[in-house]
Amino acid sequence: MNRILTDLSTPAIVHAVKANLYEFFRYLGRSKQTEFVNGSGLMRWNTRVPHP
Repeated sequence: MNRILTDLSTPAIVHAVKANLYEFFRYLGRSKQTEFVNGSGLMRWNTRVPHP
C-alpha cells in the first residue's frame, strides 16, 4: 500500500490495517525460512523462526 490514506472512516482504517498485515506476510514469505500459501480465500504463513 503506497498511497496516503485520506478516508479515516472505521471501515477504511480496518481495510488498511488488514492490507498492511497481509502485505507484511507476503514480504516475509519470500524468506527461505518460511512457508507462504495464498490461495482462494486462504492465506497461510508459517515459520519456525520465533516471532511475537
